[in-house]
Amino acid sequence: MKNTTTGQDLYECVVNAIEESALSWDKLTSITTDGARALRGKNVGMVKLLGNKIKKDNPNQAFLSFHCILHQEFFCKSGLNLKHVVDPLVSVVNTIRARALNHRQFKSF
Repeated sequence: MKNTTTGQDLYECVVNAIEESALSWDKLTSITTDGARALRGKNVGMVKLLGNKIKKDNPNQAFLSFHCILHQEFFCKSGLNLKHVVDPLVSVVNTIRARALNHRQFKSF
């Protein structure tokens, strides 16, 4: 990777990684990001560039983009008075992520 982290730089890294690993592009159906401009830019963000590549290669393939669920809950907590709901949720997620056995069991469920 270069010294910059523009959407184009990130896109090129992802394309190289997928192609070097001989992965099939038709399996890439969605992506989740944290909302950084290099990732989510509406014209030259990595998500837009990936979506353009997928649409060009396979026009009928759906490609969805999501905002990280933990960031979503933070925005909800900030905008609404849901601290009593969000704090226990964050605690559960942190507990699952902090203990390897819980995390493996959750992933296998």
